[in-house]
Amino acid sequence: MVGRYIGAAARELLIEGLNLGLKAGLDLQKMIEVMSVSASARHLQNLGLKAGLDLQKIDEIIRAPFAGNPVAGVHRTNELDYGMQMAEAAGAKIPICRLLDELDAPSTYDAYYTLMQEY
Repeated sequence: MVGRYIGAAARELLIEGLNLGLKAGLDLQKMIEVMSVSASARHLQNLGLKAGLDLQKIDEIIRAPFAGNPVAGVHRTNELDYGMQMAEAAGAKIPICRLLDELDAPSTYDAYYTLMQEY
């Protein structure tokens, strides 16, 4: 459970980084190719990403664990919900999880999501 919660946060951080690169004019596939042989390689591997994937496959992999559109205000049961329930029961503070739950990813990471709408 904790590992899945960390994975959900890592996925959003990956999208944030890819969005930054896209806004800076970098090519999505090239970013993943470079990241796959850098310090980010383990993170990409854990998500199932690797060099040589087409944009549609990249999008499918990144969206896989989330049911529906990950938009704030739309209830979904996933790793973040379970993480928040577990934290509440344990009395743990989880501000990053709360932030991710409120995040409107498509509008925040607009360059990434605009590119993915093409596929």
